[in-house]
Amino acid sequence: MVRSPHSAAEWQARLSDLSLACIGAEAGEAAALLHEARRLLAAAPAGWAQVFAGLPPREAFDALLAAGGEATAALALVEGRGSYMISYGPGGQHLATVVFEGRSEEMSAPGACLALAVLGAMAASIAGAGLG
Repeated sequence: MVRSPHSAAEWQARLSDLSLACIGAEAGEAAALLHEARRLLAAAPAGWAQVFAGLPPREAFDALLAAGGEATAALALVEGRGSYMISYGPGGQHLATVVFEGRSEEMSAPGACLALAVLGAMAASIAGAGLG
């Protein structure tokens, strides 16, 4: 696992920025944001490193994205690490809620596609959670 050259607060701030980017992104931007998310999660600081120790291998993750599997890739970042709920509303708006095991910060986010909603909620949940 790659170690973060940044503090936990900087790492969480980057995830907060990522969450906001997901909310404003078009569906075609999902793969690039998922690449960035996987890179950030692989560099998780102490307190989160164990949670993200079993990320999908980068090569397999890249292949999944290349095949158009953005939703599956987003869910792979959460499954086994936390819980999620997803919904699809009028007007094509997706909404996801994510909470990580042992944490109480549950966050929701909308997205132009399922992958962006899940990724935005995941990043917001981490950004808002304390490491204690």
